[in-house]
Amino acid sequence: MRRGGPLPSIGLRFRRNSGGHPAIPRIGFSESDNADAIVWKDWFLDVAQTEATTGQGGQTCDGSGTCSTPDGYVFTAGEPNALTYNIRKYTLAGAASTIIARNSIIYGLSIDSAGNIYSGGVGTATGGNGGLRKYTGSSLQWDKDHGGTIYAVAANASDVCIGGAPATLTDSKTTRKYTSSGTLSWSADHGNYVQAVAIDSSGNVYSGGVVSSSVTTRKYNSSGTEQWNANHGATVRGIVVDSSGNVFTCGNNTGSYSIRKYDSSGNLIWSANSGDNDYSIALDSAGNVYVCGIGYIRKFDTSGVEITSGGFPITGLGSLRSIAITSYGGIFVCGESYNSATLWLYSPGGVLQWTADHVYTCYAVGLYEPPAALTVASLPVAISLGVPTISVSAQVPALSLAIALGVPTVTATTEPPDVVVLALQSVYRLYVSGGILLELPFARLQCQRRLGESTWITAIVPTCSTTLLADLASRKAADGRIIVYSGVRLSDGTEQTGQFLQAVLTEIEGERTGRLGTIRLQGRLVPTYFTAQSRTLYGISQRGKADDGTYWAKCAADPLLHPNDTVNDGAQSWTVKSILYEIAPRQNSMSITST
Repeated sequence: MRRGGPLPSIGLRFRRNSGGHPAIPRIGFSESDNADAIVWKDWFLDVAQTEATTGQGGQTCDGSGTCSTPDGYVFTAGEPNALTYNIRKYTLAGAASTIIARNSIIYGLSIDSAGNIYSGGVGTATGGNGGLRKYTGSSLQWDKDHGGTIYAVAANASDVCIGGAPATLTDSKTTRKYTSSGTLSWSADHGNYVQAVAIDSSGNVYSGGVVSSSVTTRKYNSSGTEQWNANHGATVRGIVVDSSGNVFTCGNNTGSYSIRKYDSSGNLIWSANSGDNDYSIALDSAGNVYVCGIGYIRKFDTSGVEITSGGFPITGLGSLRSIAITSYGGIFVCGESYNSATLWLYSPGGVLQWTADHVYTCYAVGLYEPPAALTVASLPVAISLGVPTISVSAQVPALSLAIALGVPTVTATTEPPDVVVLALQSVYRLYVSGGILLELPFARLQCQRRLGESTWITAIVPTCSTTLLADLASRKAADGRIIVYSGVRLSDGTEQTGQFLQAVLTEIEGERTGRLGTIRLQGRLVPTYFTAQSRTLYGISQRGKADDGTYWAKCAADPLLHPNDTVNDGAQSWTVKSILYEIAPRQNSMSITST
């Protein structure tokens, strides 16, 4: 970090692409101070292009003391307090921010990779029994009625699953899976209360609960077909799956064990005993297992042997209900109010870092850690350097859009090339208008297109500064737009791109911890007009037919696809109603449903 002396000057230089869009400002620095810097990067969807050293703001831990804290948030949910909120959001440093009121108990909470919040518990806004809700920020996106109390929620980038009481008022099901847009994919019946669920990156669902016909634990594939089951011998209260498909459960103590590990085929690997009933289970990046219960946090190694050194076990606590482990090994637990706290953060070495008070019992804790910003050692400057000045200016022409009453048409807009047909490397670029067109790197882009409904786009920018936030706010005031170009990079390094999405910038949310931070941009898509067409889906990873007769599929993203188009998924053709795009450095997918 620079200490003393004048700030370096910062200039803007421009690069022009062959895709037809305007010159783009890039930030350059004029002197060196041997500090680390976040650098601009081409966000291509190719693993080879994204290999680089990444970090969480230079976070370090000594294993026993205080850790410097990376970016991210922790969420708690439970009983509504006197102010009627029951979801709270904190930075990983403990600063409280967003609150969400529901005025009913929430038992299950999960945060997806884009920061969307899914909660489940008792009742819904419309009076139903057991509502699953999705929030973006603090805005309710949708609310689904399970038909009974929901006790567990788990989400990945494109799906969310729930487990709970049998839906006695509807179909008696206990386990359901929805797309991230709220479409029911399938339902299953465990035969008794489900108290824990997990979902992996392939959409497989894992559940655990009260013993039913000598079964407590089940695995379903992405289409809802049961793959295997197992019996813990007592109620399962927590379940988690690792990247290899190994499944870990915890729950009521049988007298011999309370924790079990199964391989991806359901074979029992080992059992371990915490000595009590465990309420929640989590894994760290090394594969160590953590459980919590009434008064304790215990840690087990990858072979199921309890670790009793380095600050463990942690005891003398209240009744803990949920546990989550950060990427750097920080341990969050929540539970009943104890010594005026319901949320606790411990270092990887078991040292208490901070506490927060939800007032009433917290039943669930969820984590969101944004993708690490790209860092390069010994670059000239730190990211938070002064106010930039323009050292090279250029008159940038307006976007090639016909304008009528402020709403652009598509008559003069270049369409993206057909990446599927060209079979070339995909590239996406994010810009903000409302002044000289500004390109921003993005860690994740999510967009929902729905037939006959308002549609939105959310982008996570992996950097944050006061100057950038002020610039974006002024662009928003000037009717700024979020503009996304997509296309291909050719073998000679040039790009062919066209406009993929355009949205009115409606929301800017910046968070900064230390030198790093993130900015969340949200916008409402500008209406476009197009002729319905037929497209073939490629790269299909999942497809199926929901209980209500609608078709759905997850496949490679197609920027040329629109709602009301007809698609062929290799088995049948159907008309598209909604499209959810998920774009990130290692992800280029969409989830679609039929009318």
